[in-house]
Amino acid sequence: MYCELMPLNAKFKEKIDNAKNNDELEQIFNEIKQRAFIDYRVDIKRLNDDEFKKLSFDKQKEILRKILDTNMDYVLYSDIEDCSLDIDEFIKKINDKFQRKIWH
Repeated sequence: MYCELMPLNAKFKEKIDNAKNNDELEQIFNEIKQRAFIDYRVDIKRLNDDEFKKLSFDKQKEILRKILDTNMDYVLYSDIEDCSLDIDEFIKKINDKFQRKIWH
């Protein structure tokens, strides 16, 4: 049994799906480089911004989805105290109660 605590890469996938133009995808690409969990097979530093901009809208979407680590679509409960994830205290309390109820 598992519980989805909070979206991580899933929020980027949603943004990609909802993007309306290449400019939005470029902003998402920049945000992904800063804050997303990248698939271990991708060297994000080798992705060239200029080459990315030259791709079609659909190809940009495809690449952005592929570089995201699908194992990190949601925050793991074991990472709930990670300060970099900025998880609200209320969310932490709810998840603690849920976990105690399930496992005790």
